[in-house]
Amino acid sequence: MTEINTNNFDEFINGSEIAVIDLHALWCGPCKVLGPIIESVSHEYETEHPNVKIAKMNVDDNRDKAIELGVTSIPTILIYKNGSLVERHTGMAQKPRLKDMIKKHM
Repeated sequence: MTEINTNNFDEFINGSEIAVIDLHALWCGPCKVLGPIIESVSHEYETEHPNVKIAKMNVDDNRDKAIELGVTSIPTILIYKNGSLVERHTGMAQKPRLKDMIKKHM
């Protein structure tokens, strides 16, 4: 799974039809639960839907970007379509919910 940061954030969201970003922190309990779910979905979409890219971004390492994005709670999932934010989800999401969020923007 791709790990992005402030420097390559714009390139990532503009380089994919659908870009999904999991904003997380290493100390965050719900983030630790969501991590394997995001990774599983990422592996599925790698081959089935190459126009969907999924990445993680550590908010502790990218505080300024997290503030710019208005992230006040983690985990937060941001979904971009053609470079524009189309969905924001804060908190845990099980795999079916996560896949539904992505599918509705495909």
